[in-house]
Amino acid sequence: MSVFGDMKTKLHEGYVKTYNAVTSVSTESRFKEGVLTPEEFVKAGDALVFRCPTWEWAKGKDAAHTVDYLPADKQYLVTKKVRCMSRAEDMEKAAKAPNESISIDGDEDEWVGMVVDKVDVVDVPDAAPGGSGGDG
Repeated sequence: MSVFGDMKTKLHEGYVKTYNAVTSVSTESRFKEGVLTPEEFVKAGDALVFRCPTWEWAKGKDAAHTVDYLPADKQYLVTKKVRCMSRAEDMEKAAKAPNESISIDGDEDEWVGMVVDKVDVVDVPDAAPGGSGGDG
């Protein structure tokens, strides 16, 4: 990490530490405002872990990465082994691919877009007259 990155990280950590020292932990539910109490967070995390096997609880690696209002073994929710349709390697290749200009008849402007994979367009026939769907 660069010196600037280190400085940015330290500044952010200091901000978070100061914010947490000044504010108190919410004890009343403000779910509609997007704020969970620690109990709601643990309950929601337990439901997530139960329903989605890629999610699991994790401990903080040390005292600086834990909070006392959450159980020691439920400090973080992490996800692992999530399937991804495109890998990072594919995205890097796409980023290095040349851009292609697309021009529409009668349009003076050209659209520039990255073409990752060219897909054949399949012609889908209209529904037969009298069939279900449409106004007929």
